[in-house]
Amino acid sequence: MVKEVVVINMKRIFASLLLIIFLLFITACSNEDKETSSQPVNTKEEVASKETSSSFYNEYEEVLETTWKDTSYNMENNLQKPFYIKGTASLSNYYNYKFTNEQKLFCVELAPEDGDLADRWYFYFDRDEYKDVYDDLINNKEKTIEVIAYIPKNSYSQGQGNMALGLTVRH
Repeated sequence: MVKEVVVINMKRIFASLLLIIFLLFITACSNEDKETSSQPVNTKEEVASKETSSSFYNEYEEVLETTWKDTSYNMENNLQKPFYIKGTASLSNYYNYKFTNEQKLFCVELAPEDGDLADRWYFYFDRDEYKDVYDDLINNKEKTIEVIAYIPKNSYSQGQGNMALGLTVRH
């Protein structure tokens, strides 16, 4: 009888230990999930580390108000807000909507590194101010560049697509 009581108690202790180990494991896993899920997605720091060398991005980080993806998907609420983008660029002859002054501006088509062809942007740069960029793209048909740009409120037309004015560029 004593032997049976000891065996029953041992079974209870073993079952209790298994339950405690199981609960500790579940708790540890749920804390890990909370830590990863509570981190913000697509922060400026994340964009900087994924899209560019730190020097160019960091130089303009304080003026950046949005990302190219946010601007693309919500243009009307991101007018006048500078954003950063990096990708493969080439000269383009796409002048449309309120970006039609070919005498003053040249057009650069850019496919983002972290996007696809449907995500391409058209940036317009002053011909005099960015002559070196124009010349570089004439000599190199495609080149990776980094751009800080924005969509001017007075140049925006509903339905225009990804078109913006270049503020600065590293090529």
